[in-house]
Amino acid sequence: MDSALKRARETFTQLTQTDVAGALGISLSAYQKWEQGARSISAQQVVRLSRILGVSTDTILGTAFSELDADEECELGAMTSDEVSLLRSYRSLDPVRRDVVLVMVTALAESVAG
Repeated sequence: MDSALKRARETFTQLTQTDVAGALGISLSAYQKWEQGARSISAQQVVRLSRILGVSTDTILGTAFSELDADEECELGAMTSDEVSLLRSYRSLDPVRRDVVLVMVTALAESVAG
């Protein structure tokens, strides 16, 4: 769980460890221990983390990353810096704006394919 939490924070947000600890109302040291795997995280805290980071609980637990097929083009390690930046920007949006982006991207992709 240690590397999955850190990877989720760094991949999907621009939040620092201090930001996340503050949002959770815990000490920086306690949060760092979670990322290091030196302290376990309760189910309730996993849910809170998923909301703060804007990711699924699977991502926090590491199951979302491990399920990625290494041969697939969308593998996180194969993302360009522009793709990572785009994903981070998308994750920073509120749900309504995310929906707008999805509609626009889907319409654009369909117009190119069609």
